[in-house]
Amino acid sequence: MKKFILCKLCLIVFGALLAVQSVSAGNWNKSKSYGNKIPNHWLFDVDFSTPRQLEQFDMKRFQNCGLKPCGDGFIPARIVTGADGNEFLEISARHGQLAHLNKGGNSFRNELGTKSHKFNEFDLNGLEFWYGFRVRTPDDIKQKKFRDNTFSQIKQVTKSRKGETKLDCSKGVVFHMNTDGKVYNGYGISYPRIMSVREIVSSDWSTYKVGLKFSYDDQGWIKVFKNSQLVWHDKGPNLISEFFAECRDRKIDLITPHLRIGVYAKSSDPNAVVTLHFDDYVSGLNEDTIDRFHEKTNKVDQ
Repeated sequence: MKKFILCKLCLIVFGALLAVQSVSAGNWNKSKSYGNKIPNHWLFDVDFSTPRQLEQFDMKRFQNCGLKPCGDGFIPARIVTGADGNEFLEISARHGQLAHLNKGGNSFRNELGTKSHKFNEFDLNGLEFWYGFRVRTPDDIKQKKFRDNTFSQIKQVTKSRKGETKLDCSKGVVFHMNTDGKVYNGYGISYPRIMSVREIVSSDWSTYKVGLKFSYDDQGWIKVFKNSQLVWHDKGPNLISEFFAECRDRKIDLITPHLRIGVYAKSSDPNAVVTLHFDDYVSGLNEDTIDRFHEKTNKVDQ
């Protein structure tokens, strides 16, 4: 009889724990506008041949002087025509730039992102998405010392209201690529899967193609191609499913996901400036869309 009572008690406790996990997961404020599909502003193809192409992106993480020189002459972004006649986007960030958006005092950024509109715009779960771009560093030895620089990331920001403030409920970044050669996948409070890519960014153009099947469970995957070669195939969850302890019993808002390229660097050097070149930025619902656009631009990686 005691064993039966204990077993019954175990089942009740186990069921309660499951219920708590379920309630925690169910505390999401779910998507109400686009629902479960990629919205139009996440679909684009730009070769950076004109400044007007940038209007379809979120510029909030660009220095506010944009494509124009700042008061002291610093140029955070510009469209450059190379010696071969090709136009590309040059993005620069300096120490202290947009510091109010950074959690670390030594972090600085200048990023081009997908536009956001309101909370819970769409749910990525179960969707397949691809994007691609070309990237290189200027042929400048000073750039080589700034290795801790995120140049591409996908964010799924989670927040919870606490009075007049908002709590960050997770690290937010589900995928990012760093110039130190690391590619990261995370789903909340850690990055359990990391891959190293040799010469991830150099002074030669590299073409990247990234495919993701978004999922909160093991149905997810990420594929990263560099110059048509598969350099990482990761399997497992790639959406936020784990939260900081202070948010686990609270209502959690899913802020519109973001896709970004650019400069998000760290340095204690007050004179630090990091510059990257980007070209042929494209996204789509399948791999062929990326391949066709890069074939159309007909540029040779050198």
